[in-house]
Amino acid sequence: MSPSHDILHLTLGGFLWASSDRLLARRRLGCDRKSAGIITSTLHASLCGTHALYMLLTTTWERKGTNHADNYHHPQFMMHFMWEMSYYLWDTFFSHPWSHHWKSMLQLGFLVHHLLPLVGGALYYAWLPLQPPSAQFATSFLSTCVALINFSTPLMNLQWYLDKVKVSPTSAVYRLTYMAYLLVFAFLRFFGLVPLFRSVVSLRGLHPSTTLLEVVRDHLPLKCSVGTLILTALNLVWFVLTLRKMRKVFPRRR
Repeated sequence: MSPSHDILHLTLGGFLWASSDRLLARRRLGCDRKSAGIITSTLHASLCGTHALYMLLTTTWERKGTNHADNYHHPQFMMHFMWEMSYYLWDTFFSHPWSHHWKSMLQLGFLVHHLLPLVGGALYYAWLPLQPPSAQFATSFLSTCVALINFSTPLMNLQWYLDKVKVSPTSAVYRLTYMAYLLVFAFLRFFGLVPLFRSVVSLRGLHPSTTLLEVVRDHLPLKCSVGTLILTALNLVWFVLTLRKMRKVFPRRR
């Protein structure tokens, strides 16, 4: 895909997210700006997560052939990448006033959480054409796997909505969504890192006895390891904050 097509998809993606946010924020729809942003976030996570899963499933099937190294360097993947980046650009720089990000440590964490994918995405876009086809496949495969973490976002947003409308934390609906969110969040953002990094062994033709530590130390770019460490730390803070609600959701019986 040419740079002009990439810019087109980046622009179309930004237009979609901005249009969704402004349409929902109209008074007659009854959404405030925060609610509109949450709905747009859910739309982005659902669309991009589903498309990433589709690409992974179809590529897993295609890898039985001989041309699998080219599967992730085609218009479909680059379109997905540009639409992902357009959301992070819109949500970071246009969804809220810039001063919004400095109001609290939580908002500052949000800013860092968004800037890391943007910086990583820019490096990825510049670096990908310089790699051999096999490395392009490995890098893009891992990037698409990471996009699956979008599936935890709708559950997080649903938790926010239940709190907003003051649903009782001890209700069955609240408890179900709370536990589903914790499990999906932990699996995709923490435990999923192990099979993700282990997949590098087969993708790069390493010896099966290669340990996880050796993969991270010797076969992952430093920027990837550092970025993953920072994002995991931010996710851990958010996970701990969510766990603190456990006493309200499952209070002790006296």
